[in-house]
Amino acid sequence: MSPKRLLAVPFALFFALAATGCGGGGGSGGGTVSGDLSGTVADGLAMANAKVTIESANGTQVDVGTTDTQGNYAGFSFPSGFTFPALLKVARSDGDGTIQAIIPSFTSGQAAIANVNPITQAITAQVMPTGTALSAVDVSDGDNGFAKKAKATVQAAFGTAIDYDSFANKSFKAKTADDATAGGLADTLIDTLSGLDTSRRPEDILTSAADSTDPSVTSDLMNNAAFQARLAGELVSQGRSATATKSLIQDGVASGVDATTLLANAETYAKSFEDVYSSANTELTGTSDQKKDALKAIVSSAAVSIATIVEKKGVSSGDSLTNVLNNSMALVKNPLIAMGKSNQSESNLSLILSATNEQMASLITSDSSIDMTTAGVNTATLGTKVKNFGDIVSSAVKNSLNSGKDKSALNDKEKKIVAKNLGSGVASSLTNYMDVLAVDTGSMTDDQKASLTKASNTAKNAATALDSALVGMAADKNADGIDNQVLNSMASAIINQSISTFQSYDMSVDAAQFSGGAINILTNMATLVVNNAKLLNTDAAALNIDKRAALTGAMVGQLMEEVKSLDLTGNAPPAEALNTATNLANAVGPALVTTIGNGSTYKGSNLSVLASNAMSSATTELKKTASLTGVIDAAAMDTLKQSAATITDSSRTTLEASFKQAETDGMNLGDVTKGMQNTGINGSAVTTVFTQVQSTLSSGGDNLKGSSEEIAKTAATLANTVLAKGGTLAQVESTIQAPLASMVVSAQNATGDNAAQSISQNVQAVNEIAKNLQQSKQSVENLATTVSSVSSATATGLSGEAASKLVQTIQTQVAQGTNTAVSTADVTTQLATVNSNIVNDIAKSAEIPTALSIADARVTEGNTDGAKANFDVTLDKAVLRVVNVKYSVTDGTAINGTDYRFTPSDTASASNITITGTNVAVTGKENLVFNPGEIKKTIAIAVIGDTTYEPDETFTVTLSDPVGATLAKSVAIGTIVNDDTQPPLTPAEAKWDDAVWDTHNWL
Repeated sequence: MSPKRLLAVPFALFFALAATGCGGGGGSGGGTVSGDLSGTVADGLAMANAKVTIESANGTQVDVGTTDTQGNYAGFSFPSGFTFPALLKVARSDGDGTIQAIIPSFTSGQAAIANVNPITQAITAQVMPTGTALSAVDVSDGDNGFAKKAKATVQAAFGTAIDYDSFANKSFKAKTADDATAGGLADTLIDTLSGLDTSRRPEDILTSAADSTDPSVTSDLMNNAAFQARLAGELVSQGRSATATKSLIQDGVASGVDATTLLANAETYAKSFEDVYSSANTELTGTSDQKKDALKAIVSSAAVSIATIVEKKGVSSGDSLTNVLNNSMALVKNPLIAMGKSNQSESNLSLILSATNEQMASLITSDSSIDMTTAGVNTATLGTKVKNFGDIVSSAVKNSLNSGKDKSALNDKEKKIVAKNLGSGVASSLTNYMDVLAVDTGSMTDDQKASLTKASNTAKNAATALDSALVGMAADKNADGIDNQVLNSMASAIINQSISTFQSYDMSVDAAQFSGGAINILTNMATLVVNNAKLLNTDAAALNIDKRAALTGAMVGQLMEEVKSLDLTGNAPPAEALNTATNLANAVGPALVTTIGNGSTYKGSNLSVLASNAMSSATTELKKTASLTGVIDAAAMDTLKQSAATITDSSRTTLEASFKQAETDGMNLGDVTKGMQNTGINGSAVTTVFTQVQSTLSSGGDNLKGSSEEIAKTAATLANTVLAKGGTLAQVESTIQAPLASMVVSAQNATGDNAAQSISQNVQAVNEIAKNLQQSKQSVENLATTVSSVSSATATGLSGEAASKLVQTIQTQVAQGTNTAVSTADVTTQLATVNSNIVNDIAKSAEIPTALSIADARVTEGNTDGAKANFDVTLDKAVLRVVNVKYSVTDGTAINGTDYRFTPSDTASASNITITGTNVAVTGKENLVFNPGEIKKTIAIAVIGDTTYEPDETFTVTLSDPVGATLAKSVAIGTIVNDDTQPPLTPAEAKWDDAVWDTHNWL
């Protein structure tokens, strides 16, 4: 069977209960079970020389054989007395546990295939959790049966075109180290899936994909545009053409499945990645092997960036997706190729790129001034910022990877963890230099060049400190038994801590002048984190990896809160810090595992937030009865454990009740908790922030719910800023109330895109405050005043740019400590000045002439309703005033209600309908509104599809009654293009001239 056809096969009959021989979970009696079993073992690559064993339901274990160089085994016959279900097991090639596959039954005398790979492992982990007896696995045909669970889980991740047996029970060709393009589509899917998040193993992703409460993975992966980008990027990076990539995916889609969107997207992505591949191939030099490695790394990195941008922009198909792709690729292509050119001979290129690609994507999506979904948008300034940002981050990471702490003790996965988190930490250190990064280096003033030098120094110094901490963490012998996903959660906690640590140091000085204090603090924290996590993971060994990672992240985050007041600038952690790590793990660890890990059904960010809150609550209470910095005897520790169990369970119960209420109110709980988690929120502030965000979303209606992740992240960021200043939870609440209230006002006073824009404007302004004030000496009280004033201003229409100017004015006074008590009067005066400037700008804008134009539209009719004729209405320039225009739609050869459908809200008004001859014009009283700064709107007219042949038909859209602009082109023609086949003419219709059409006499 061709590997390209792996996904087109029907669901295997292999899952059916055996009619003879062994059936279900029952034994085979004393009969002989004959037949050959074969299969393929793969874990990213084919696992050669791997020992395969099989375990029966009654505990009997038998050696199946050893795999060949392609990961294949064959010729196994079940011994007499073997009982089912059975478990096929193989030790991972990297020594990290085993991967398994369940064989529910076997029909005597028949040959069968059973593969072992991350997909089969995911299903095994789901239907047979740790501690479950093999004999208890349900292999019936019921809803809880193995076959239905396996099918549902795979299709939740990959879409309905793909069945579990494609991975488990059909001929399977895996990639090998010598031939990375050998694998079939099923193998490529596994490989690509494992790359979606380097901190997670494929089985964790799949298990989460089947869980509706887990926000970390999309539930329909194959129809997810971001995944499609990763898939196309993976295939093109292997050297396949765009055409071959589309064909490979097309061949793999099951017969009868509508894969139109999937294939169209895959082709769009593949052509774009093929262009990057071709451009890089032309520009790179070196040996063919060097170029091959660099090309794969560049295209894969581009795919990661594009997938991240597409996901954050929320587009999935059509022109918007194409525009986002084209605009994004224009921004990331040149920086990635430049990195490839400068580092192509170095083995760490892929690490440098992996440390940079997601950071560039985040930078692109955070710029709300550019509409990435618009064709031909001017991205010149953003492109300069991305290029300079990429240069600085990659240079800093390269410096650390080449000359930083020795990484010889790290494996490839650990190196990736270090590189990815290194990039994140370096990027966060550059927030104060973003404006100068938007200036082309050739056009910089001397002051801007000096700022760019400071930015470069800041990045390199941050990388030096983080490299020491992250490598020390990953290479620590105590971390040898800790899974990579858990390591990544530990690394993320260190990155969050680094932000506050770096505030105490001048990061902009030359590396030779940079203090070693910051390096020692983070390195010592890394040591404490490993010791703490090792103890916790001993207690949590029975939990699955994603739960262990969530609990570990929560525990080490709290640990850092406890030790940050201690002196960690020495060459080793002091005894007080070591005791704190040990006591926290021993006292709260078992309670965290029992009450959160085992006690909660939530996963992903929901579980992380629950754990952070419980960890903080328990620590606060335990410190009232014992000093965690000293040695605690066994009897006292037992008492602390009992107390911790009660507190963590109470914390979970209370917060879960709030979670359930949020879900009842129609909120996307995952979005809220994900937004909070992404800030590394202080556990003590979880309940306060969640309650405030929940109240805000409830009162803001549907408009706010669409921005819930962004709003939660903004509130959590402000909360962390207040706590970093020594503020109380009451001050946290008072500080975040004003901006959240202003977002409610924005949501209630606007509709549709206007509401989203207004909310985004609020978020941008508040985030600007938090960013600028993190390093200031302003008090908590004045921070709350500033936040309240600016958020009130944005709620009344203050633009994001104006709010930013206001914040910068305030920041100038407080950043250096020259004015640490900004009064309400100060803010009011500055706000009045900013508003006055805005009024003046609007007045000037009113004098700027501008003209409206409408473009013609063509649309293919289609056989069913759904197509739209999109008429773009544009202003020739952006202005700071509101522009309105009305429009009418008039029949031509296309008739309203028969060929197209236009029904404005007020057609009941007779004065709104005009009949001229046989033509009907319907004018919508509602305005097409251009808000300040907007230059394009679209009028979408629905087309009525059919299967009747008819000539192309037209209708007219006319603009009228403009306010704030003139009309340059007011009439547009809409053409509905026929796509139906003309029926053959009847003999009566075919009046041929036999003399002309006598084919026998043609010369």
